[in-house]
Amino acid sequence: MPGPFRTFVALGDSVTEGVGDPLPGGELRGWADRLADGLRALNPDLVYAKLARRSLVSREILERQLGPALELRPDLASAIVGMNDAIQPDFEPGSVAGPLEELVTALAGAGATVLTSTLPDVSRLLPIPPRARARVRERLGAVNEVVREVSARLGTVLVDAEVFPEELHSRNWSLDRLHPNSRGHLLIAKAFASQLESLRGIEIPMPDPEPVRRLGLENARHARWLVGHVAGGQARRIRSRLPGRREAG
Repeated sequence: MPGPFRTFVALGDSVTEGVGDPLPGGELRGWADRLADGLRALNPDLVYAKLARRSLVSREILERQLGPALELRPDLASAIVGMNDAIQPDFEPGSVAGPLEELVTALAGAGATVLTSTLPDVSRLLPIPPRARARVRERLGAVNEVVREVSARLGTVLVDAEVFPEELHSRNWSLDRLHPNSRGHLLIAKAFASQLESLRGIEIPMPDPEPVRRLGLENARHARWLVGHVAGGQARRIRSRLPGRREAG
């Protein structure tokens, strides 16, 4: 039976970077950090690198993060992409399919178990008109079909976030309704831990979510992070780029 993982490298965009899950000092945690904590309990010498950065589309993740990831020779890597592609005015599914296939092929070819995920239907959470909601849902569905197809064909460890029964509960989402909060990030980490436990036959220790009553404190922390790190109203600009929306002003 394979032993614990030695090197975990997390590629992706803002969700993997940890937006929505700020620590008291303002640094971001997120699901990948939380999964790494569980893996480190099995292997204290685990090497972990989070290369994910917010606002990147799939092609940019491929171009900026794959090379540094391969240099670390990971035996576990995540490649969660597609949300930023889906909100581009010129979106088409191939903008996700090609880069994702290149990422998975290269990482798996280097010996890594690759983690992938579909995207939750955030249109149900966003305060947008029905027509825009339908277009966002359609685009996210197209991304998810690509992710499922590539994952099945290339043999990744897939978490199908679109069908998580608890994924879209408001208690699991941050104030911006675009990113999970600490509970949501922990749910993602626990889902990947469960998949890896089935694959490896090892139990990855993961904590339980914090009580819902603490969300007021967490929301205040996230609000401070937004003010300090999302200069110029990035979240507002993201929403303005959603299909069917017009930027005010």
